[in-house]
Amino acid sequence: NAYVTDGTKAAAIKSMLDQGLRVTLNSDDPAYFPGYVVDNFLRVHDEVGLSADEVVRLVRNSFEISWLDDDSRAEYLRRVDASVAGA
Repeated sequence: NAYVTDGTKAAAIKSMLDQGLRVTLNSDDPAYFPGYVVDNFLRVHDEVGLSADEVVRLVRNSFEISWLDDDSRAEYLRRVDASVAGA
């Protein structure tokens, strides 16, 4: 959150992605700061030029490291993959 830290850390996010880490983007008190998930994705994309594959990886990472049960996780990942395939 750029309101409580020094910038958005977009370059660090890109670097961690490049290193293969399971980075995620999340909301942070969106009612108080302009930090809805989509806004955060757009800001990071605008600042470091994420590729489509990197955006998909961020979305998949969110489900892969979540506390969802295995069946729910697999279903959400299937939906992500189907959406990407249809794009």
